[in-house]
Order: sequence, then C-alpha cells, then structure tokens
Amino acid sequence: MWAPDLNRTYYTNGHPQEVVDSYGYTFHYISHLVSRLVSWLFGENFRALGSTSVMTQNALIAILGVLGCWAVGLVCREVLQSRRAELVGILGSFFLPLWLGHSWMNQKDVPFAVGFACATAVATLAVHLPLGEKATLTQKRELAISGFLAISLTFGTRPGLSILILPLLGFAGWYVYLRAREMLKPLSTAVFGATALVLITNPASIPNPIGWAWNGVVIGRNFTGYAGDVLFDGKLISSKKLGWWFLFKSLISSMPLVAILGMAAGAVFMILFAIRGRLWRIIPVAYHAIFVAVVVLGLSSNNYNAGRQYIFIVLGWQMVAILGLWSLISMSNRNLRSVFQISVLILAGFLVVDNVSIFPYQYVYRNEIARRADNFAESVEFDYWGMAGRDLVSAIPDEPNLVIYFGSGDSKYGGSYTPQSGQPFVPSGSTILEDRDSWKSNDGKLAVDYVPWLHYWPPNMDRLFREPLANCKIVDSAYAVIPPVRVLLGSLYKCR
Repeated sequence: MWAPDLNRTYYTNGHPQEVVDSYGYTFHYISHLVSRLVSWLFGENFRALGSTSVMTQNALIAILGVLGCWAVGLVCREVLQSRRAELVGILGSFFLPLWLGHSWMNQKDVPFAVGFACATAVATLAVHLPLGEKATLTQKRELAISGFLAISLTFGTRPGLSILILPLLGFAGWYVYLRAREMLKPLSTAVFGATALVLITNPASIPNPIGWAWNGVVIGRNFTGYAGDVLFDGKLISSKKLGWWFLFKSLISSMPLVAILGMAAGAVFMILFAIRGRLWRIIPVAYHAIFVAVVVLGLSSNNYNAGRQYIFIVLGWQMVAILGLWSLISMSNRNLRSVFQISVLILAGFLVVDNVSIFPYQYVYRNEIARRADNFAESVEFDYWGMAGRDLVSAIPDEPNLVIYFGSGDSKYGGSYTPQSGQPFVPSGSTILEDRDSWKSNDGKLAVDYVPWLHYWPPNMDRLFREPLANCKIVDSAYAVIPPVRVLLGSLYKCR
C-alpha cells in the first residue's frame, strides 16, 4: 500500500498524490503498528522491517482470510437456517485456492474482500431477524462485528469502490428498524465506531469524507495503473483493452469445478426462492454475486494480474455455490441425492489434492478444465507476487562475499545484494537486460554469482529479457504443481 512509513517519508511508487490519497490505509496502519510492536517485544528494532514484522503482517492477513470464510458461513447459515450449512460455508471458502493463496500475503485486496463479504453478511443477518422476538446476545454481537468490519475494511481500503456496500447497509438498517429495533443500538454503535476508525487512520478524508470517497470513484475509474501488456490465452493484450469477458473468464477459471457446479445449482436455487415468495432472503447474496459483479466487471477499464483486484466478487460467488450445493443434496429425491453426494465428494477430493499439490502457490490456481487447455503453462501470467523468489533464494549457498543480482528497481543498493550486507533482497524481474553492460566483466560474462529469475511471463515469452543469462547455468527451479501440469515459476542461475 502507498502510505507514509515510520521514517515519515511518503512512498508513492511514482503515482500522483491524488491517487495515493484516494486509497484507504486503515488496515495498513494497524498491521504495521502491531507488527512493529511484536518485533519490539522480540527484541528487534521497532523501526526495522524484519522477518518478525513480515510474519506478523502475514498472520494478520491470514486472520482476515478466516474472517472472510466466517462471513460466507454466516450468510449460508441464515439463508438455509442450518448450522451445518455454516460449517460447510466456512470450510468450502477456506479450501478455495484463490482465496487461501491471497489470504497469506495480499494486504490490499483481501481486507476489502472481507469487508464486502461482511456487508453481505450484516444485510443477510438483518433480513432474518425474528419479527417481534427479543434478539439474543449472539445476534447482537454478530450484527455489530460484521457491520464494523464491513465499513472499516471497505472504506478503510478502497473508499471509491466501497460505495457499492451502501445499499447493503441501508437494506440492513431498514430491516433492523422493521423487525428488531433494539438491534439499532449495537448496529449504529458499530457504524459510528468503524467510521471514526476510518477517519482517524485516513487524515485525507477528514476535511470532506464524502468528497474523499467520491474522489476514489472518479480516480479509480480513470486511473490506468499498469498500462502495458498482459498475457491472456497465449496472447499479449493491452491491459487497457481487457473487456469484461477477459476478467470474467480469468476469475471463473480460478473457481474449482465443485464451486462452478454449486454456482449453477445456486442460480436455480435463487430462482426457486423468488418464485416461492422468499426473494427477500437472498437479495443481499444476489446483489453481491450478480449485480456487483456485472457492474464492476462491466465498467472496469484496466486490469492486470488476472483480476486480483476483483477477488471480493469471488466470495459472493462462493456464497451462491454453497447454497447451490446444499440445495442439490438436501432437496433432491433419494436416487439423485446419492448421485449428487458422490459427485460433490469426488470434486471436493480433487480440490483437496490440488491444494496440497500446489502449496504454497494456491493463488496461481486454475480449475480442472482451464489447466487442460493446449499449452496451458505458457498461456497466462502466474507469479505476479514473486512468491517463488523465496524458494530460489533458499537454494543460494550461505557463503561470504557472494554478489546476487536482484534487479535495478532499487538504485539505492545498486542492484546487488550480499547476505552479510543486511540490505533488502528483491528477486529480479526483467531488468538485467537493461543493466547487462554495467554487470559484464572482462571476459564478457556477468560479474555476479547468482541471479534468481522470476517468470512473471512464461519462459517462452521472457527469453529476450534473459539474454544476458545465456552463459549462466540453472541450478534450481521453482514450480507450481497443478495436476497434471507443472508450471515453471522461476529459476536460479549461477553465473560464475
């Protein structure tokens, strides 16, 4: 995220100040404060971003990932009126590879997705409140917690896009007023508390909170972000020309077959609910999974990394999938029920195997159909986050005076790294082509010991950038195993 660091310098990554101010930093500030405090308790420098700080931040993101699963479970429990459905919703979301993978490290998109799922949960909880009965303490807590998380994690991360949760919050408030007015107090307390937290952690919002949020809408619509090419279906396409179909196909190919089966059944389930006069029970889910998806994917003008910015839509689809799978099994006759149970168990088994095989690269997952396409491993981008760099670095021997090229992105360190220097290490991307002259020795070879190379684009696409490595030897590689395919994510080159 773009925000002032503890040294009071503003990190903007070269983006205009208005773009920086259009984002929210609530979770960013809280996670940094907590991680630095934990580091300090372990005797490390409070201001240094060490391994303890990084692990703590990852743990906080993982906790948010579990909260996202909890929100899905709440929605499934209320719509289906079943505690077992809640457990299925939680476990089903936990084993969703795209969600599980991002929930270990994505500090911008996961908080927003969790907040949106909580907004859907608070609306669903409200619409199922018993009319004229006294609310239980559990109901009050669930409503307040989901309402607090909905506002603080959405407006506190992406205020412009967060405007889409306002209908859900309004829907919730209206049903609380109609069915259980005593719940207005915990809900309003959560709303005011979350709003105060967002304002405190985002000083740019204080002069004009409404204008700040609307500014996020305008800038988010016009901001091009990355304006280069992306690899999709084996073709290089301008990120500014990716239409809704590319985004939809990218997201749906990241949904396992068991979830797609559930989504199809869930669509039928919601139609039947509407026919039977119970549409009000599924309005929040339909809004999240259908209306929001159509609006966001239809209006998006820019995209990169296979739609990581849109994973909040995936949780809405997962809600529909769990509702559909539950209805397939519970509402069918005995013979069909057995067929559906066996089919779901088989597909769920494949999903568990996939999660184990691909670990720790779940976020590059593609489903059972997508990965069987011709030349799959060379057709799309995979390791946007550079997660394979950790495996490659671990293969570098712990020897003194090694020089390791990591790219010229951080000129402060001149593109070199030694284990003894304490300098930050970032695996190389595509910059060695630009730096080759400065790194050549008298014999024309690279004057570095190791180059960890990440294949953001597949090997056949980035071979031009690797031209200076022609005389180097590959000594280790990192793969994501998505049966029956092994996808090469990166290689470690030894150059002298």
